[in-house]
Amino acid sequence: MLPIIDFKQCRPGIEVGDKEINETAKLLVDALSTVGFAYLKNCGIKRETINEVRNSADEVFCAPTDKKNIYKRNPETTFGYIGLNTEKVNLALPNDYKEAFNIPGSAVDSSVGAKWPHELSPNFASYSKSFMKECKSLSLRILEVIAIGLQLKDRHALENAHQFLNQKHSMGTLRYVHYPPVKGDVKPEQKRVGEHTDWGSITLLFVDNSGGLQIETEGTYNDVPVIEDTILINIGDALEFWTKGKTKVDKAPR
Repeated sequence: MLPIIDFKQCRPGIEVGDKEINETAKLLVDALSTVGFAYLKNCGIKRETINEVRNSADEVFCAPTDKKNIYKRNPETTFGYIGLNTEKVNLALPNDYKEAFNIPGSAVDSSVGAKWPHELSPNFASYSKSFMKECKSLSLRILEVIAIGLQLKDRHALENAHQFLNQKHSMGTLRYVHYPPVKGDVKPEQKRVGEHTDWGSITLLFVDNSGGLQIETEGTYNDVPVIEDTILINIGDALEFWTKGKTKVDKAPR
């Protein structure tokens, strides 16, 4: 069982005392230094907001394939739709049985000119942009808490390293992933997503009730339970590198 950490006192926009933030920071870094994953509850993002963005993304994924392909991912901006059986994280296995829609942080900037699928989901763009702003605020607070837990001299060092989130050239990405029902076209050894680690600093996973996520601990893959009203956070390769292995990356397939 992964640890469940109450983030209520550290939510974005909340004034928090040293005692409270230090307690939360210790719990979070302890988790991220062992299994690399933790559940966060009371993070400040409402369930209604998550349902809105999820439903708007479902409208995109439920559209006919030829309509979705109009918004195929732009290789230069990375923005757009990624079709079924297009990506794979393990070169030795068949392509992953999933589809996705990538929204890089730069797409929040109106001057970028992203090709949003308004005809497929009228609210997809507005909900996504608003959601990304909330995720940015939460991510920066999480990074501050991690820095405190690591006892860095500058508690804002990790925040400052992510100051360009949701701006041009930002590498932060909102990624909607859809796992359609398995049909007869699934190949032997094909997976939803193969074993992998995330390349960035932190990932916030908003998992639905379908479940299916597994993580590797001590060489064994175990199912990750779905816990309502929590966000699953995991460490990426970049943060493991920056912290010289203090925070731990574990593989996660679906």
